[in-house]
Amino acid sequence: MDANNKNVIFALSLRQEISMSNDKELKARIKELEEDLQFYLRRHHQLSSRSRNMKAVVEAEIKRLEEEIKSLGGKLY
Repeated sequence: MDANNKNVIFALSLRQEISMSNDKELKARIKELEEDLQFYLRRHHQLSSRSRNMKAVVEAEIKRLEEEIKSLGGKLY
């Protein structure tokens, strides 16, 4: 095996290792966002009944979390 082939194989294995690390981090971030989303969904009525402003904030946060989960999920696959 010549030096060029060894470099290509090393680069590919390194790329795969980095990709797996990023997938793990991505999955961890998605899990964290899903837990946050579950919190807001469980507490939606309780929090939003306090005031109109609180309701708007809670609903905006739910929407933001859903969009970020969707965006990160697309990068995962």
